[in-house]
This record gives sequence, C-alpha cells and structure tokens, in this order.
Amino acid sequence: MSNIILETRGLTKHYGGVHALSDANFILHKGDHGRQRRGKIDFRAAVDRG
Repeated sequence: MSNIILETRGLTKHYGGVHALSDANFILHKGDHGRQRRGKIDFRAAVDRG
C-alpha cells in the first residue's frame, strides 16, 4: 500500500507575469509534512488553484 498523500509532475505556475514554478515535481508521503509553514501554503495554493 502506498503512503503518498500528494504527487505532482511537471507543475508550472504563473501569477500574472511572474513565473513562480517551472516543471516542479513533488511527492508528499504520510508523516513527512512538518510544522514549519515556509513554502507549503504557496505550493498548496498553486496546486489547489490549478
């Protein structure tokens, strides 16, 4: 059984004229996420808002 919670491949995101992500790959396994919030909220927003 896989313990992957979230996986992205080739994620690219622009906010207006700003190129925020380019071909980002990310795998989040159960238990890997920490308490510090640095970057997680921004990454989640990029994934949620497509």
